[in-house]
Amino acid sequence: MLNNTIAKQKLHPLEAIDWDMLEFWLKRIPGYIRNPIYHDQVHKELIRARYNVMGNPLPVLVVLAGGERSGKSLLGASHMFAMHWCSKVLWIVGERYDDCRLELQYILEAAKATGTLKDCSLPASGPSRIIFNNGCVITTKSSDDYTTLASESPDGVLMVEAGRQSYQAFRTLWIRVAHHTSWLLVSGTMEQYKGRWFPNLWTSLQGDNEYMAHSMSFPTYANPVDYPDGVDDPKLLAIKATLSEEEFAERFLGLPRPPVGVVFPEFRRHTHVISTARYDPMYPVRLWIDPGYYPSSYSVLFVQIVGDQARIIQEYYTNSDGTSKGSIKASLVNDDMVNIVLSDPLISKVDRLVIDIASQAHAGAQEPAMEALRKGLANSGIVIPLFAKYVKLEDGLKRTHDKLRVNPLTR
Repeated sequence: MLNNTIAKQKLHPLEAIDWDMLEFWLKRIPGYIRNPIYHDQVHKELIRARYNVMGNPLPVLVVLAGGERSGKSLLGASHMFAMHWCSKVLWIVGERYDDCRLELQYILEAAKATGTLKDCSLPASGPSRIIFNNGCVITTKSSDDYTTLASESPDGVLMVEAGRQSYQAFRTLWIRVAHHTSWLLVSGTMEQYKGRWFPNLWTSLQGDNEYMAHSMSFPTYANPVDYPDGVDDPKLLAIKATLSEEEFAERFLGLPRPPVGVVFPEFRRHTHVISTARYDPMYPVRLWIDPGYYPSSYSVLFVQIVGDQARIIQEYYTNSDGTSKGSIKASLVNDDMVNIVLSDPLISKVDRLVIDIASQAHAGAQEPAMEALRKGLANSGIVIPLFAKYVKLEDGLKRTHDKLRVNPLTR
């Protein structure tokens, strides 16, 4: 939500969208039974205007993870139909054109029932189109060739069966909706077809995030037609008895499960990552360093320990594969990283430096990372205690598992 003390630089287009008008159209969709907890929450989130800290409007992103037969297709189609009255161009995007047919059929039936249909084109293959009386056009798109998604800037987009599509397709759609400050609903199940980008995106949106977006789960029992008894429906309970807890959560509750072999399966972003951390002058700063050598990584974290929280307030990271984070180039040597760290204003607040014990070993042709740090600190006149201690693997794992336990009193 925008802080009331920040003046809006420009009015968000969604500020003109009235919930009563949206609901007017939703109520006229044949066979659409809404649950206020699940359906209405998604509809309202998709019309909630967002602004950044400067008061500028941002596009709206909602990621919806649905269980099997949860009715997410009908929900997405119903929202798009209900937005036709204030839109000119709307897209339904699937990996293939066939992936869009169910949503398009729902919209077509609603348009016919309400007398708002002007024309439609539904070829056996290729893009389909619905035209409303007010001139709004809904077109199906295929992200199999995501370059075809750059033809125009839509007022709203449904990205359906998102797990089948690529991360590049999502990024392209996000850029397209940004041009008109419009909305993007990304929906799908948690099956991993093209990597883990969809469950990872869902997880990252559970807390503060750069998109200022929100992710939701749409469980199977949200479908009142097929599961009239809700969470206690006998059909659903019979399925639950045959699956593991994690399989049931992912396939029928719309909740991601950790990938097989993950070291800390209890980690959940929405539980363990609270918010964006900022420097607090009341607490000292620790410097955590994991030095790297080819083909490895080099990471540096400025951290403050506040109660049971470890707050990362600045980070530098480089990887020998060419990627980097923290506005630094990739494949740096120890001396380069030391200079970057010592140039950060936070270095004057650091009271302890903890580094991997392997930093005392030579890194190829370079001198040990520990030695490079000692020289850099000495040359800068900075005195910081350095700690590097051998920890058994089992002890380190146990310590991390303990830190991931949630305090039942303070959460």
